Amino acid sequence: MLSDVSKDVSFDAFRNQIARNVDVMLEDGQEPKWLAARNADRSLFALLTPMCFKARPHSRLYGFLYEEYKDHSAALARDLPHRDENWPALARRLGWFTFEDIDEALPGACPWLKEG
Repeated sequence: MLSDVSKDVSFDAFRNQIARNVDVMLEDGQEPKWLAARNADRSLFALLTPMCFKARPHSRLYGFLYEEYKDHSAALARDLPHRDENWPALARRLGWFTFEDIDEALPGACPWLKEG
């Protein structure tokens, strides 16, 4: 959950960020205390982007990867070879949400959408 803010993670031009975050998601919670209660088997991965990228998923690499993972869960096994998971079940725990979805559910939550 905190993988993107770690000062110990160095940039890797070849890293698949979705696979990296799913890999972290599959670990049981550790410190800090509030994170230790997290159950890896009940954790979800949510991709959050503007609607324009979800509408045109192939405009970004993560769009290709997300669709591949959802449609062909064996791709998760390919990209996480050190894991032994129920890949179809894991693929069902991936979701893609947009800022527009959030603003629709909670009007005004994303005020920048009204700008420009």
